[in-house]
Amino acid sequence: MLMVAKYPIGELGELKTEMELELPRGARVLAFAQQHGIYCVWAMVNPESPAECRRFVLAGTGHSLDAYAWDLRHIDTVLPHGGSLVLHFFECA
Repeated sequence: MLMVAKYPIGELGELKTEMELELPRGARVLAFAQQHGIYCVWAMVNPESPAECRRFVLAGTGHSLDAYAWDLRHIDTVLPHGGSLVLHFFECA
């Protein structure tokens, strides 16, 4: 059975540059956005699949991504504080 699942990861001040999420194997990450003050990741998943650890990076515009030796796949961009801050959410390939 496929479904879209939500994974809350925290408020703006709690977010980390690097994070890991346990997602069902084969999950397709769809979006990163804020809902009711909490940032979340939405993914299309089969909830019956075994979990696997997936790595993500959050970076502001102009921040270096050189420290990441792996390929990054862009998931989403969000504009908190009315656009005065721009954050880019990537998955580590």
